[in-house]
Amino acid sequence: MSIIEAFYQTEKDIQTIINNLVNEYLSKFDTFREALNLLNDQKRITNSNIGKFIIDETMKRIAELAADGKIDKEKAHE
Repeated sequence: MSIIEAFYQTEKDIQTIINNLVNEYLSKFDTFREALNLLNDQKRITNSNIGKFIIDETMKRIAELAADGKIDKEKAHE
């Protein structure tokens, strides 16, 4: 595997992790705000830059879904 292929595979893996986190957090909390608050708490205690990046991207994706009306702003799941 070339360096470029490894980079793209890593990027794809990170996107998969983010998508899985979005789905998991939205399924476990009554409101999307609760999910964002817990993610924010986890971001504060993590020492890993990649961990903070993944948390930031997960939070951003959840907020985008709410802004686009794809999830209810008051309820994370039905």
